[in-house]
Amino acid sequence: MAFSLVCRHKYFGKDRNLKELYNERHRLALEELVAGGVQSFMRFLQKERIPNFLSDDEIRRISRAAVVPKSLSLIGEDSHLDQSGTLDCSSVTYFPEVSDIEPPVLEMGWPLFTAGSFRGVTRAVAYFQPSYGECIYSCKETARRMIKNAKEVIAIVTDSLTDLDIFQDLKEACTCHRVPVYILLDQSSLPSFLQMCKNLHVQLDELFIQMKIRTITGSTYYMRSGARITGKVHERFMLIDGNRVATGSYRFNWTDGRLNSSNLIELSGQITEKFDEEFRILFAQSLPLPANTRAPSSARSSGLYDHLVLKPPGTPPSYLARTTKPQPECLMSTPARLHTPKIQQMNKDIEDRDRKSNPVSVTSTLGEDWIEQELRGSAHLG
Repeated sequence: MAFSLVCRHKYFGKDRNLKELYNERHRLALEELVAGGVQSFMRFLQKERIPNFLSDDEIRRISRAAVVPKSLSLIGEDSHLDQSGTLDCSSVTYFPEVSDIEPPVLEMGWPLFTAGSFRGVTRAVAYFQPSYGECIYSCKETARRMIKNAKEVIAIVTDSLTDLDIFQDLKEACTCHRVPVYILLDQSSLPSFLQMCKNLHVQLDELFIQMKIRTITGSTYYMRSGARITGKVHERFMLIDGNRVATGSYRFNWTDGRLNSSNLIELSGQITEKFDEEFRILFAQSLPLPANTRAPSSARSSGLYDHLVLKPPGTPPSYLARTTKPQPECLMSTPARLHTPKIQQMNKDIEDRDRKSNPVSVTSTLGEDWIEQELRGSAHLG
């Protein structure tokens, strides 16, 4: 109870009623649901004479989402303390989760807006689907138009992304127009997204150069027994260039694009600052995709041997600019990696040797024998 009082004064103010913020009987009822099942939950409600605060659908979802901790098997002198296979809710042990891992950075760049900077007059346009105007599927078409007009960044938070047209637009934005794309998917929707990529024969490691896909979940509710219940993400919004937002009930899948009635609100101006902040918070809380969902990056896509590619003598800078991978522009929220003088000198020496070498090739792939000779030459000169 002391912790609840601290939370009340620190976060909610003294004018709030504590009963509206915290309900001990509801918490104990959830303990019974997770530990003993639906019948135990119902008996507790009847005993405490409180109405059922969960619908049948919520009870099923909570029961499926509950994760029971693995009990520690004790040996030796402490073997009599072993409570394996039980959920003793009388424990008052606190199970915090404190991470010492640095939050992920938006390494592909982010529009540079200082806190409180003016982003324009707030405007809103509402779209409904099905529509009875010129465009029947106005929500989907609005989302596609905003993606195609993006110039700096596309940031998406959603619980569904399986619409082929939307995904194709995102691919074109990041591969053809070099617009960074960040996607935060609800963890439960990841299998459907991966299945879509498999059906389209899309290799994720090729997309990861300009598209970052991570997973997120809702809030986590911890029990005294150590069990936890994790919610889902029902936020749906798309941030474009830091000053335009699409949000609403519309989801990026075929059924919402053709069958379900939905709405989409297009926002612009100062209101987008809140969505900018929310996305960066969610991105810091997100997790990378599991290692088994993507193939290892090849030498071609990793850029490991980019500095060894032969260039024809006298190649104009304009040609190199078109054929080499573009560097991030200045409009970034995270600093780019700096090259030390030693690394810059090494790159310069390698380029000088490339110009003086006799063989000339305009291909973008190299044989293994040639690479080994170059590496041995570098080691000898070093």
